[in-house]
Formats: sequence, structure tokens, C-alpha cells
Amino acid sequence: MNVAVITRSLRAAACVEYMASASGSPRYIILTADPGAFDSERQTANFEIMRLSPGSLPIDRIGLVMATRRKFLRWARSGSRFGELVESAARRVKALLRGGSVLKPVDDVSPAGRRPLYDRLVEINSDEPIEQIFVFDLFDLPAVLAFGGDFDINVVVR
Repeated sequence: MNVAVITRSLRAAACVEYMASASGSPRYIILTADPGAFDSERQTANFEIMRLSPGSLPIDRIGLVMATRRKFLRWARSGSRFGELVESAARRVKALLRGGSVLKPVDDVSPAGRRPLYDRLVEINSDEPIEQIFVFDLFDLPAVLAFGGDFDINVVVR
């Protein structure tokens, strides 16, 4: 049995297409935080979709920072004089901080921070041995590599 890990649903179509193009008809379990993303995709009988609860997944802090930055810039560029002054001040602060690292290292990049995913893979492996794990999001790679190393399972990044 093969497992595909895809917590972000943006690549659902690519995931299903890749799994359908595999030679033979191995059984696949797709671990995803958004099972609804696979409703519109062509599925065959050898696919099973399991839900990973979004609350158990670690927060993508860099994505959160970028989204906050986009919201701030949209607000600052909305045409008010105050917004222009705030954006100008933010540029000056950024220029002052550019010499050092603004983002602190994230604590949950270790596999321990992705423990729910690791535990779910252990649970699946105890029911039926996993032959290969396909990772579609690099965000999930540390936990999957830790699991693959512990259980001697081949990990493929797509």
C-alpha cells in the first residue's frame, strides 16, 4: 500500500493524476486536511481519503507573516495619507533591521512539531504495511522523513 500526504489542497488534481498514472493498481491512502478538494477529482476504487484535522497540523508561520504583510500593504495603499506615512515608516524600520535576521527560527520544524502526522502514519502502518509515501507538500517532509527513517520506508517528493 502507498500513502500520499497532501495537507494543502492546491495540488489535489496533480496528486490524483499522479496516483492514477501509476503502473499496476496499488492501493493508495491520501492523507489530507481538506477531503472536499478531492470530490471533483476522478477517483478509482483503489483510492481512500483520510482526513487530518487542521487543528492538529502546525501553523505555517512564514505563510502567516506573508498574509499579514499583504493585508497591511493593501490597507496602507488604500489612498489615505496616514497609510502612506505608515508604509514609509515601515520601510525605514525594515531598512534598519535588514542587517540582522527579522524572522526567528521556528520551533516546530522538527518532526516532534508534526507529531499528529507521524502518529497517523504509525497507525496506518500498523493496520497494513506501507511500501512508499508520496509527499506533495514540503511542509510535511520533516515528519514523513522521520517516519520513513524509523520504519525503513521509501519517501518520494512530488
